[in-house]
Amino acid sequence: MTILQSHQLFKERFNRAASNYHQDFSSYQIDEFLYTGLQQVLKTIVESDSAIQRQGVVGSLLVTAPDQPMLVPVAAINNVYEFNLQQLKYPYFHLERVAANTNCGQVNVVIESYNRLPDILRDHLQRPSKKWSRLIGVIAKSSAEVGLSLYVHSETGFTISSVQFDYLRFPRRPFFGQYDTPDFLRCQELNGDCTGFYSAGSPPVDIDLHPNFHDNIVDAAVKEAARSLGLVNEFQLASDKTGVITN
Repeated sequence: MTILQSHQLFKERFNRAASNYHQDFSSYQIDEFLYTGLQQVLKTIVESDSAIQRQGVVGSLLVTAPDQPMLVPVAAINNVYEFNLQQLKYPYFHLERVAANTNCGQVNVVIESYNRLPDILRDHLQRPSKKWSRLIGVIAKSSAEVGLSLYVHSETGFTISSVQFDYLRFPRRPFFGQYDTPDFLRCQELNGDCTGFYSAGSPPVDIDLHPNFHDNIVDAAVKEAARSLGLVNEFQLASDKTGVITN
């Protein structure tokens, strides 16, 4: 589905759901609703229990080596190695896999929640172990005060030189074209390099996800538009439509 078709379908479905409320949304507003819907649908997909199904529909967003170079630690204190995710080539959306290059070869890193970490580090059956090739990682705020970092917990004598970080990048924003985005206009006011922002001269950008899900994304966008206008009944209708994501 092209971005033009996505806009047309959005208008048809919104006007059908809100038959007594005909809102003339701008192209920018519809693009923003579509982008919100895209992120909502993508979040549902990545939380799916089926890894194979997930890979089939988000493969174009998966970033791995050699496209993503190895990350090197920015700090190593008390057997905790920090890898700043600002080093990633693309904006980070969701982690898929981490493998560390160590003095014992490549070892998969088990990612845990920060709340469980203290118990894991005290448990000799779960804590990091060179003997059992076990490393524990958590993602938390970076020590650089900006963004996130991966913290990999090891043990004495079990050293890490780099990690392979496989992840899903954020999808590109949909763009209908023929208008200057607010980001572009702000950039121009600051006399900066504005080539990274959509402008009236930029080509259109279609929804950056498998076509099987474009219909769901439009429904989610309609729901978001109804919610933003306080149309409770229409919001519920759109919610019912997007409650199930099918391949």
